[in-house]
Amino acid sequence: MSRNLKKYAMAAIAALVLAYAGHATAVAATNQIKVQSETTTTGSTSTTSTTATTTKKVFKSYYCNHKINQYDAATWACTTITVNPATIEAGDKTTVTFRYKVKIGLKNVKVCFSGLFNVTGLRCLYQHKFRRLRQWRVIKHTLPLEVPADFSYYGEQDVDNLTRFYKKGQKWADLKTFYWRANAAVCVTTASHPDAC
Repeated sequence: MSRNLKKYAMAAIAALVLAYAGHATAVAATNQIKVQSETTTTGSTSTTSTTATTTKKVFKSYYCNHKINQYDAATWACTTITVNPATIEAGDKTTVTFRYKVKIGLKNVKVCFSGLFNVTGLRCLYQHKFRRLRQWRVIKHTLPLEVPADFSYYGEQDVDNLTRFYKKGQKWADLKTFYWRANAAVCVTTASHPDAC
């Protein structure tokens, strides 16, 4: 009689274990589906918000990635200009970060970072004269720029590196040329031209 009881008890325990295992598998599968669904939702939300907030632009002078040519001063340095945000309304502000990197040693350089040409003209908002600049020296400066609320221009407004040589001393270079312009711009919209950018 005890042997039969043991058999029935073992059979009952086995049935309970199988039933519990089946329930656990179902719960695990349900939880996995929920987690995947949440991940997908979070991922799409994150991607959307990132796309919406990315508005900066980076501009580089043409010869940044070219080899140094001793007869062409444009290859002797590199300008990188980051505009953030790149599109603004009249009356708003933007931030422009200038990075001027010297690729060979230079003499008699006047570093000049401009504001918006149609606001300040071809004037340096940051300037400094360097008698010597060693190879690979980097001059970096950030300028906050504001567009007047009554600004009559719209579309792309130039801002650039107007660095040049201020006196002779660098062979193969002249004093009037801005060799390292990056052709950077801030795009401005106005009330009359909201779709200018």
